[in-house]
Amino acid sequence: LNQTMKDIEIICINDASPDGCGKILAEYAQKDSRIRVISFSQNKGPSAARNVGLASAQGAYVAFCDSDDYMHPEMLQILYREIKKGDSDVAYCLAHLVEESAVPHFEKIGGYWMKKYYVTQELERQTLLDPYFVVVWNKLYKKSAIGSTKFDEELFYAEDSFFNYSLFDSSKKYVIVHEKLYYWRRSSNSVTRKPCTYKCLDSIRKYLEKIQKIKTISEPLRVDICLGQLCWMLDMNAKYGTQESGEFFAILDILNAAHEKNIIRCSKLMFKCLKVHLLVEYCLQKLPQWMRWER
Repeated sequence: LNQTMKDIEIICINDASPDGCGKILAEYAQKDSRIRVISFSQNKGPSAARNVGLASAQGAYVAFCDSDDYMHPEMLQILYREIKKGDSDVAYCLAHLVEESAVPHFEKIGGYWMKKYYVTQELERQTLLDPYFVVVWNKLYKKSAIGSTKFDEELFYAEDSFFNYSLFDSSKKYVIVHEKLYYWRRSSNSVTRKPCTYKCLDSIRKYLEKIQKIKTISEPLRVDICLGQLCWMLDMNAKYGTQESGEFFAILDILNAAHEKNIIRCSKLMFKCLKVHLLVEYCLQKLPQWMRWER
């Protein structure tokens, strides 16, 4: 609502939230004609919510904002200006990582002197492996460039990453604005900061299989992308563990399958070291529980 670009529509998807969001959204919609509210009777997840938003959007450009984050007031205006200036298909910016309790504070930005550059096929590798490439919340998309591409509703994790990779094509042009215009809130209740579950791991397994079918990305890059997703999974396990032992063994199954199918490629020794490292992390997580049980 505070965006300096005023000629926008704001589509709010209430994904059957249990905390009164529907009532709050209805109150805002009465105050501001730019707001449209779409409510689900049952929770469908981020992919379904975004697909409904995409189908409903009337504008020539589309941006996404996650429910616990916020934007710099000039974000949309800047990205729109740059996407038009460079005749690009996608414009994206950098982001601040802020704590859950942080009070919104917006830094002064660089104006017309801000750093930016345009990306075409020549910079494919650097762009596709950039952490800021895989998310959707820091971007402005030309809707015609999205075309029929949708979010995969089978994916519970990395659905935004898969959307961007599906969208990637050598004919598309990207402009990257080197200003932190998005504020990514580090929420303690985030699904990415909880123990690994079967639902999460099943989504990662499907992601690894689906990414192989995107032929607009070269095979070496698909290997790197899958390796990055597996490393993220291992990092999550190291930080937050798994709910039960079954999920830990499911992680091992995903690793073994990825190696057998050449989704990731490394020597047998390196692969064994990776699994030993995973086992050590698991034991360190369980050791305090065993000690308490013995007492």
